[in-house]
Amino acid sequence: MARGVVAKTARYYKEDLDDDLFKVVYVCSNQSIAGQNLQKLKIDENVTLESMEDTRLSMQHLKIFEQQFEKDQSYIQLIPLTPHTSFKMTGGGGSVRERALLFAILKWYKPIEEHLNEIDLLLEYTATKSWNQWAKKLL
Repeated sequence: MARGVVAKTARYYKEDLDDDLFKVVYVCSNQSIAGQNLQKLKIDENVTLESMEDTRLSMQHLKIFEQQFEKDQSYIQLIPLTPHTSFKMTGGGGSVRERALLFAILKWYKPIEEHLNEIDLLLEYTATKSWNQWAKKLL
């Protein structure tokens, strides 16, 4: 049934609204089930399946930004989100990429410019190696 809904809605957006990109956000209980079901929702070979490695809701805007520069972009993109990685509030520090994105945004905000060293230390959290090697330079 979900496959039919995706197909009909995608066709409507393409033909009636002349939309050049159709994204389907698939919320599933865990990554294993999401991976299995995403294959079933792939209605043809031109559908792009987003990676299961970064299913955090906070990172979707960065993915959209990065995709704007891809030449070979499919019309339909299936994006998996799982409650555990996207919606669960924990005491953790989030992913390194997530914190790097936050740092990239904050460093452009002039009123906190004098506090960037402290913010840098805070966002490094437990990723001492990767933070200075690549995460902070990511964006």
